[in-house]
Amino acid sequence: MHRKEIAVLRTQLRDVNIEYSALVRAKGGGARFVRMDELDRQRRALMTLIADAKARPRHEAPRVYASRGPLAAIEQAA
Repeated sequence: MHRKEIAVLRTQLRDVNIEYSALVRAKGGGARFVRMDELDRQRRALMTLIADAKARPRHEAPRVYASRGPLAAIEQAA
């Protein structure tokens, strides 16, 4: 995964954590516990994806720069 994809996952995780925290502080019925359970499962899935992405980073292909100067023709012929 690229850094941008990990950043999106971290943003989603942040949003889930904010909603979960709001539900913890809220006073209400049993429906909030159902939502908290859903958010907890979503949170664990996002954390697993982030951990896997960091454990196995996907590297971009190496960049190849064109040679310049008199040796360029010799290097390209080789």
